[in-house]
Amino acid sequence: FYAAVGLDFKSRLYFVPPSPKEGSKAKRSKDNFNSRHFVDMLSMMYQDIKLAHPRARFKMLWDKARQHDSKFTQAALHEIQGNILQGYPAQSWDMNIIENCWGLLDQQLTRAKANNNQTWYDKIRAAWRKVGQDSINKLVAGMKKRFQLIVENEGEWCPHH
Repeated sequence: FYAAVGLDFKSRLYFVPPSPKEGSKAKRSKDNFNSRHFVDMLSMMYQDIKLAHPRARFKMLWDKARQHDSKFTQAALHEIQGNILQGYPAQSWDMNIIENCWGLLDQQLTRAKANNNQTWYDKIRAAWRKVGQDSINKLVAGMKKRFQLIVENEGEWCPHH
């Protein structure tokens, strides 16, 4: 799944393959995640962000995951006209706030158990609701300091967590 976060903003979760369709009894989708799935999800996310903040300027941060850099995705970006910051290392906890949010989500799911897909979807969404906007706002507020630490550490891991 994917989500977007920012100052005073947290999107819904966007489930993508190999997550099975909701209500399905399958353990995983027959589809493998690809650029087309990513672009479909990105289009929905982008519209949701614009609806939530119609006048706000925002940038979406992308790491070097293959689906972000594909020719299909790059072509779709021109249609979406999204303001994208690209080229960040994959899963960079120091530079991408969503990675920290996934950690908070994971903490909420530590003891979660489910016996079917719908229960998992429900538990994941409930855990996402528990990731507080105040925590996200603190992460946003600390970005300048994070980048300073990255420069001071010459790009090495920053012990600020």
